[in-house]
Amino acid sequence: MKAIIKIIKPLVERFPKVAMSYRQWRDSKDINQSPQNTSLGFKFNGNASMANCSFEPVETAIVKKIFPLVDVVVNIGANIGYYVCLALYSGKRTIAFEPMDLNLKYLLRNIKANYWQRNCEVFPIALSNEVGIIEIYGAGTGASLVKGWAGTPENFSTLVPSSTANTIFGDRLLGEKVFVIVDIEGAENMMLEGASKLLEMYPKPIWLVEISGEEHQPKG
Repeated sequence: MKAIIKIIKPLVERFPKVAMSYRQWRDSKDINQSPQNTSLGFKFNGNASMANCSFEPVETAIVKKIFPLVDVVVNIGANIGYYVCLALYSGKRTIAFEPMDLNLKYLLRNIKANYWQRNCEVFPIALSNEVGIIEIYGAGTGASLVKGWAGTPENFSTLVPSSTANTIFGDRLLGEKVFVIVDIEGAENMMLEGASKLLEMYPKPIWLVEISGEEHQPKG
């Protein structure tokens, strides 16, 4: 099966609409399975590389070193909950943002399977520079607020609620040691424009932000 996918995937990626349909199928096929025990120490479902500890090993090692230094973990673009579960397993109060319906279902199931629901806040919204309703393009792990991101057709979009970090947090995190993990597929600047209070608060939060300089950018 893996060999077949390896051959087909480059062909599929040449046709964005087909690629989107493939990704939706891939991401949704395991939704009804119960989260299983992993070597990470908690139950998880939704992505084989996350469950078997091969997902983003460098970033995983970094966050594990940072968790003991902070009080609160904020995960913007939480997806199906890999870093959320790592933070909760480390005993950290966690605040997660994930607007995509399928990702959210996995995220909530993974949290509940480990009985962490009382130590985690989940906001089913996109964090941006405005409060309202915004279009998000694509689906699954590659969904983005950036039009044209990764070759996604403009008509392949979903409306999701949006807000700003300033609106959500206000001054509630003042005085706490905060670790912010951001993976939002090119929309980092939009989010930061609405996060001035986090940027200026004391003590200064620690930030881990994924940024694509050229890859997936609509204009290269």
